[in-house]
Amino acid sequence: MYQLFGLNGVVVAGALPLGIALLCTLVLGRLRGLGRFSAWIFWIPVFLCTTIHWSARPHAISYVFFLAFYYLAFVSKATPLKKALICGGLSILWVNFHGSVVLALLILGSKLAGDFLDLILRRKVDSRAEPQSFKWRNFNWQAYLLPLAATFLGSLLNLRGLAFWDYLFAYLSHPQITQKGLEWAPFDIKMFPGSPAYLVLIVLWLGLNLAARFLPPTAELLLFVAFAGSGFMSARLMPYLALLALPSFGPAWQKLRGGASVSAKKNGMVPWFVSAFLTLLVIAVYLFDGQYKQQDMYVATQPTKTVKCIESLPPETQGFNYDNWGPYIYFRLHRKIFVDEKTDFYPSQFISDYKVMLGAEKGWQALFDKYKLQFALVPKNGPLDHALGQEKNWRRVEEDEAAVFYLRAAK
Repeated sequence: MYQLFGLNGVVVAGALPLGIALLCTLVLGRLRGLGRFSAWIFWIPVFLCTTIHWSARPHAISYVFFLAFYYLAFVSKATPLKKALICGGLSILWVNFHGSVVLALLILGSKLAGDFLDLILRRKVDSRAEPQSFKWRNFNWQAYLLPLAATFLGSLLNLRGLAFWDYLFAYLSHPQITQKGLEWAPFDIKMFPGSPAYLVLIVLWLGLNLAARFLPPTAELLLFVAFAGSGFMSARLMPYLALLALPSFGPAWQKLRGGASVSAKKNGMVPWFVSAFLTLLVIAVYLFDGQYKQQDMYVATQPTKTVKCIESLPPETQGFNYDNWGPYIYFRLHRKIFVDEKTDFYPSQFISDYKVMLGAEKGWQALFDKYKLQFALVPKNGPLDHALGQEKNWRRVEEDEAAVFYLRAAK
């Protein structure tokens, strides 16, 4: 997309899957029992919660696959064989876009485990997609096992094959991920507006079910609770809970309405074709109209001006940069950087040193000498900016909205 349309293509590639996922969760909420007005009201915190991880990265398309598997597991009435074929195909696509395909197995597994528990407990399941009661002799095992098997087999059709799962488990069990990884940071209420919206969705789910005196089917209960808990462990999982919210609200909301079915006029495919046409028209204008051409990244968060100072230095010159700017510096200059945002994979001692330098903590000057740093591109008005500004052997060369560039004075 970047080679064809530049940065505009990157914006579309990141925004389109997210937009599709937000539309799909709204439709699923309506299918599960939400009304026209209530669906849009509840959709607001869903939208806000997803902002916690907006970025042009492959994970964005996983949101669409995630909802597709939810639909197949909890809404669709397709035959087991048809579900298996669709799940297998989606799994192949998902695993080659992003490693989060494991979530597909979690969705299908929760459906199997939940319905099996309902069977053992002889519990009536209040869901339009399931019969009102289960019996041992009519529990359709193939309806659960075929999609699960097809999904797992589909996940093997990737460049690593079966080794993909070894890599995934090794990655998730790595101490830099589970203990210190910034990429997998836990819930933080200061992440506004995503974190407050996340809490609102959980409170709404509890409130609706309590008000309606409705206990969701065990499978849906397991799935919602699992993602609610995982979101507190890692903020990057919060959008998945948000996308589950509307379809999870539906049954309780419908019961509050007295069990009345949601009215939906059958307008055929015309509204969908119109919506698709308008969306493609907006995308085309954005991609091809010169007045919307994106020349660079967002100036308030990226060192769009100060990065040019590095370009004038010899390629072998070693310097300090803020980790979140590493990919941008490489994108602009195609030269070696000090660190990037993939801090999960750096040696722990290096990351400790980096944090000391970034925070201008005691001993930061010695670490600059240790790594032979000749320049520094640092966040504007940050601790390191103030510290370097007071050093006689460092010269402030340039600044922009986001960054300040310092150059070590020649000896």
